[in-house]
Amino acid sequence: MIRIENVAKSFTSSRGLVPVVGGVSFSLEAGRSLALMGRSGSGKTTLLYLVGGLERPDSGRIFCFDQPVHALKGRNLARFLREQVGFLFQFGNLLSYLTVAENVAFPLRLNNVSEARCQSRVQELLEKIGMADAGTALPRELSGGEVQRVAFARAIAHRPKILLADEPTASLDSVTAHSLMDLMFRVGREEGRTTLAATHDPEVTTLADRVLRLEDGKIRDD
Repeated sequence: MIRIENVAKSFTSSRGLVPVVGGVSFSLEAGRSLALMGRSGSGKTTLLYLVGGLERPDSGRIFCFDQPVHALKGRNLARFLREQVGFLFQFGNLLSYLTVAENVAFPLRLNNVSEARCQSRVQELLEKIGMADAGTALPRELSGGEVQRVAFARAIAHRPKILLADEPTASLDSVTAHSLMDLMFRVGREEGRTTLAATHDPEVTTLADRVLRLEDGKIRDD
């Protein structure tokens, strides 16, 4: 389970202290999916980064499967990120010099997974995303939708307990976007993964188990 307790976060800018997340609390059961809806600047991306340990809250507590994420530092934080969290970003961020298969295998290599298990998992995922014959292709040879599917496969290759997706469909057309989100939530249910997706796409509300709407860093609708 993910549990967020009265979490707040501000950033310093030329305008002074800017509140981004203000006193947010919610919980999400293991294996469920949550869409964080809101306009640009509503705080949804920052909230994702707080859950994933990429940002530290100014106040409040964050627990992910009994891990006190708000208090993790150094090696403990690095291990949490490497083993339990997968990230999917807006533009995929594939490594241009690696093939599709090598990109998907990247987190498995970081976690010292054996070569046999690595190859098996990569092929399994390429089949799940409908790209079983694309393992030797380079990112520049892929369409935008294919890049995001490969990025999704890479994000879950190491079987993380949590997938955090930040506007993963923002650069895709509506049909491709719907297909990607359906794939992401469906595979998450199959593998028992807890998925949080930040988005402004109303189509996602039909696919996620739960929707939180953020406005000015606060939950306005659940």
